[in-house]
Amino acid sequence: MPVMNERPRMMIFVDGENLVFRYQAMIQNRALRPSLNTFHKQDEYVWAINLQIPGMYRVIRAYYYTSIVGDDPKIENTINEMKSLSVSSSGPGSINKLYPVVFKKPLKTYKSRRVDIQMTIDILTHIHRDTIDAVYLISGDGDFSPVLNEVISHGKHAYVGALSDGFSTSLQQAADVTVNLDSIFFNLEV
Repeated sequence: MPVMNERPRMMIFVDGENLVFRYQAMIQNRALRPSLNTFHKQDEYVWAINLQIPGMYRVIRAYYYTSIVGDDPKIENTINEMKSLSVSSSGPGSINKLYPVVFKKPLKTYKSRRVDIQMTIDILTHIHRDTIDAVYLISGDGDFSPVLNEVISHGKHAYVGALSDGFSTSLQQAADVTVNLDSIFFNLEV
Protein backbone atom coordinates (compact mmCIF):
# COMPACT_ATOMS: atom_id res chain seq x y z
CA MET A 1 0.00 0.00 0.00
CA PRO A 2 1.17 3.54 -0.66
CA VAL A 3 2.22 5.69 2.27
CA MET A 4 -0.40 8.25 3.38
CA ASN A 5 -0.38 11.36 1.13
CA GLU A 6 1.69 9.54 -1.50
CA ARG A 7 0.28 9.04 -4.96
CA PRO A 8 -0.66 5.47 -5.93
CA ARG A 9 2.01 3.51 -7.82
CA MET A 10 1.57 2.52 -11.44
CA MET A 11 3.66 0.41 -13.81
CA ILE A 12 3.27 0.48 -17.56
CA PHE A 13 3.61 -2.74 -19.54
CA VAL A 14 3.85 -2.29 -23.33
CA ASP A 15 3.31 -5.23 -25.67
CA GLY A 16 5.65 -3.73 -28.25
CA GLU A 17 5.12 -6.49 -30.79
CA ASN A 18 1.36 -6.00 -30.79
CA LEU A 19 1.76 -2.23 -30.93
CA VAL A 20 4.28 -2.10 -33.78
CA PHE A 21 2.48 -4.60 -36.02
CA ARG A 22 -0.94 -2.93 -35.47
CA TYR A 23 0.65 0.46 -36.14
CA GLN A 24 2.29 -0.73 -39.36
CA ALA A 25 -0.96 -2.36 -40.52
CA MET A 26 -2.89 0.86 -39.92
CA ILE A 27 -0.39 2.87 -41.98
CA GLN A 28 -0.50 0.34 -44.80
CA ASN A 29 -4.24 -0.43 -44.82
CA ARG A 30 -5.67 2.96 -43.94
CA ALA A 31 -2.92 5.23 -45.26
CA LEU A 32 -2.68 7.06 -41.92
CA ARG A 33 0.14 9.54 -41.25
CA PRO A 34 2.24 9.24 -38.08
CA SER A 35 2.04 12.07 -35.57
CA LEU A 36 5.15 14.23 -35.17
CA ASN A 37 5.73 12.71 -31.71
CA THR A 38 5.92 9.13 -33.00
CA PHE A 39 9.17 7.19 -33.25
CA HIS A 40 9.13 4.02 -35.34
CA LYS A 41 11.65 1.41 -36.46
CA GLN A 42 10.17 -1.11 -38.90
CA ASP A 43 9.18 -4.41 -37.23
CA GLU A 44 11.00 -3.48 -34.00
CA TYR A 45 9.30 -0.68 -32.07
CA VAL A 46 6.96 2.26 -32.21
CA TRP A 47 6.43 4.83 -29.48
CA ALA A 48 4.66 8.16 -29.09
CA ILE A 49 6.24 10.42 -26.49
CA ASN A 50 2.96 12.27 -25.92
CA LEU A 51 1.23 9.27 -24.33
CA GLN A 52 -0.43 10.69 -21.23
CA ILE A 53 -0.61 8.86 -17.91
CA PRO A 54 -3.36 9.63 -15.38
CA GLY A 55 -1.95 12.35 -13.11
CA MET A 56 -3.08 10.69 -9.90
CA TYR A 57 -0.43 7.96 -10.35
CA ARG A 58 3.30 7.88 -9.74
CA VAL A 59 4.84 5.89 -12.58
CA ILE A 60 7.60 3.77 -11.12
CA ARG A 61 8.48 1.81 -14.26
CA ALA A 62 7.53 1.65 -17.94
CA TYR A 63 8.54 -1.64 -19.57
CA TYR A 64 8.54 -2.07 -23.35
CA TYR A 65 8.60 -5.73 -24.43
CA THR A 66 9.53 -6.76 -27.94
CA SER A 67 11.53 -9.27 -29.93
CA ILE A 68 13.63 -8.55 -32.98
CA VAL A 69 15.68 -10.33 -35.61
CA GLY A 70 19.39 -9.51 -35.75
CA ASP A 71 22.82 -9.97 -34.29
CA ASP A 72 23.85 -8.78 -30.82
CA PRO A 73 25.21 -5.36 -31.95
CA LYS A 74 21.95 -4.63 -33.82
CA ILE A 75 19.87 -5.59 -30.79
CA GLU A 76 22.07 -3.51 -28.47
CA ASN A 77 21.72 -0.51 -30.80
CA THR A 78 17.92 -0.87 -30.82
CA ILE A 79 17.84 -1.13 -27.02
CA ASN A 80 19.87 2.09 -26.75
CA GLU A 81 17.51 3.87 -29.17
CA MET A 82 14.51 2.74 -27.11
CA LYS A 83 16.09 3.90 -23.84
CA SER A 84 16.06 7.47 -25.18
CA LEU A 85 12.24 7.37 -25.43
CA SER A 86 10.02 8.51 -22.58
CA VAL A 87 6.55 8.54 -21.05
CA SER A 88 4.73 11.80 -20.27
CA SER A 89 3.98 11.62 -16.59
CA SER A 90 3.45 14.46 -14.22
CA GLY A 91 4.42 15.04 -10.67
CA PRO A 92 7.45 14.35 -8.51
CA GLY A 93 8.79 10.84 -8.13
CA SER A 94 7.64 9.60 -11.53
CA ILE A 95 10.10 7.82 -13.77
CA ASN A 96 9.62 8.71 -17.39
CA LYS A 97 12.06 6.62 -19.42
CA LEU A 98 11.25 3.35 -21.16
CA TYR A 99 12.90 0.14 -20.01
CA PRO A 100 13.22 -2.17 -23.01
CA VAL A 101 12.89 -5.92 -22.55
CA VAL A 102 14.10 -7.27 -25.88
CA PHE A 103 14.20 -10.89 -26.97
CA LYS A 104 16.19 -12.10 -29.95
CA LYS A 105 14.14 -14.09 -32.45
CA PRO A 106 15.57 -16.16 -35.28
CA LEU A 107 13.03 -15.39 -37.99
CA LYS A 108 10.71 -12.58 -38.99
CA THR A 109 7.49 -13.89 -37.54
CA TYR A 110 4.48 -11.88 -36.53
CA LYS A 111 4.73 -12.42 -32.79
CA SER A 112 6.88 -14.20 -30.26
CA ARG A 113 5.17 -15.92 -27.32
CA ARG A 114 8.15 -14.93 -25.14
CA VAL A 115 6.90 -11.34 -25.00
CA ASP A 116 3.41 -12.32 -23.78
CA ILE A 117 4.79 -14.84 -21.28
CA GLN A 118 7.32 -12.43 -19.77
CA MET A 119 4.76 -9.62 -19.57
CA THR A 120 2.30 -11.91 -17.81
CA ILE A 121 4.95 -13.08 -15.33
CA ASP A 122 6.06 -9.51 -14.59
CA ILE A 123 2.53 -8.12 -14.15
CA LEU A 124 1.43 -10.96 -11.87
CA THR A 125 4.66 -10.83 -9.85
CA HIS A 126 4.18 -7.12 -9.10
CA ILE A 127 0.51 -7.62 -8.28
CA HIS A 128 1.17 -10.52 -5.92
CA ARG A 129 4.07 -8.70 -4.23
CA ASP A 130 1.86 -5.62 -3.81
CA THR A 131 4.51 -3.34 -5.31
CA ILE A 132 2.01 -1.45 -7.48
CA ASP A 133 -1.53 -0.10 -7.23
CA ALA A 134 -2.34 0.09 -10.94
CA VAL A 135 -1.35 -1.51 -14.21
CA TYR A 136 -1.40 0.34 -17.52
CA LEU A 137 -1.29 -2.33 -20.22
CA ILE A 138 -0.61 -1.13 -23.74
CA SER A 139 -1.84 -3.91 -25.99
CA GLY A 140 -4.93 -4.86 -27.93
CA ASP A 141 -4.28 -8.58 -27.45
CA GLY A 142 -7.25 -10.38 -25.89
CA ASP A 143 -4.90 -13.01 -24.44
CA PHE A 144 -4.24 -10.52 -21.63
CA SER A 145 -7.89 -10.47 -20.46
CA PRO A 146 -7.31 -13.14 -17.76
CA VAL A 147 -4.26 -11.21 -16.56
CA LEU A 148 -6.38 -8.07 -16.13
CA ASN A 149 -9.03 -10.08 -14.31
CA GLU A 150 -6.32 -11.17 -11.87
CA VAL A 151 -5.13 -7.57 -11.48
CA ILE A 152 -8.65 -6.44 -10.61
CA SER A 153 -9.29 -9.40 -8.29
CA HIS A 154 -6.35 -8.16 -6.19
CA GLY A 155 -7.97 -4.74 -5.81
CA LYS A 156 -5.70 -3.01 -8.32
CA HIS A 157 -6.74 -0.68 -11.14
CA ALA A 158 -6.37 -1.84 -14.74
CA TYR A 159 -5.91 0.62 -17.58
CA VAL A 160 -5.62 -0.53 -21.19
CA GLY A 161 -4.47 1.53 -24.14
CA ALA A 162 -4.44 0.21 -27.70
CA LEU A 163 -4.77 1.18 -31.31
CA SER A 164 -8.29 0.67 -32.66
CA ASP A 165 -7.15 -1.91 -35.21
CA GLY A 166 -7.49 -5.23 -33.41
CA PHE A 167 -8.42 -3.85 -29.97
CA SER A 168 -9.95 -6.95 -28.36
CA THR A 169 -13.46 -6.52 -26.99
CA SER A 170 -12.72 -8.94 -24.14
CA LEU A 171 -9.70 -6.84 -23.15
CA GLN A 172 -11.77 -3.65 -23.21
CA GLN A 173 -14.40 -5.31 -21.02
CA ALA A 174 -11.79 -6.55 -18.51
CA ALA A 175 -10.25 -3.09 -17.96
CA ASP A 176 -11.34 -0.37 -15.57
CA VAL A 177 -10.40 2.28 -18.14
CA THR A 178 -9.68 1.95 -21.86
CA VAL A 179 -7.84 4.44 -24.05
CA ASN A 180 -7.90 4.52 -27.85
CA LEU A 181 -4.35 5.48 -28.86
CA ASP A 182 -5.06 6.33 -32.52
CA SER A 183 -4.89 10.11 -31.95
CA ILE A 184 -1.61 9.73 -30.06
CA PHE A 185 0.23 7.75 -32.77
CA PHE A 186 -1.39 9.23 -35.88
CA ASN A 187 -2.17 12.65 -37.29
CA LEU A 188 -5.94 12.26 -37.74
CA GLU A 189 -6.55 15.85 -38.89
CA VAL A 190 -7.79 16.13 -42.46
